[in-house]
Amino acid sequence: MNGPNFFIVGASKSGTTSLYHYLNQHPEIFMCPEKEPSFFINHDVNQPLEFPKDLLSSSFIKRINQSSGDDLLGMDDYLNLFKGAEKEKIIGEASTDYLIFPSAAQAIHDFDPNAKIMVILRNPFDAAYSE
Repeated sequence: MNGPNFFIVGASKSGTTSLYHYLNQHPEIFMCPEKEPSFFINHDVNQPLEFPKDLLSSSFIKRINQSSGDDLLGMDDYLNLFKGAEKEKIIGEASTDYLIFPSAAQAIHDFDPNAKIMVILRNPFDAAYSE
């Protein structure tokens, strides 16, 4: 079973969801059906975050709030998210939370040293006026 070789990372309200949907329409790209799996975040749910929770995706906050740490996504569960990938050249996922956790880039590299990471940023002043 193949895991992802492409990651979309970005700031909140920067267009990651739109890019995710556009890429998902391409016949040679498989995008994880669950947007924001945030698998490569190594965070002990029993430790406080070092930044405001409002910077995190709602799916990751939900996972933290409902978890004791024992039921976080394991590698087999994560790879099962990509079981629909067949002959696609690019297998991707999008998790904006990777931008906030410095350890995520190293974890992705450890998983696949050849993985491509696309980072999307947005002018914070424009984001402040976004709905």
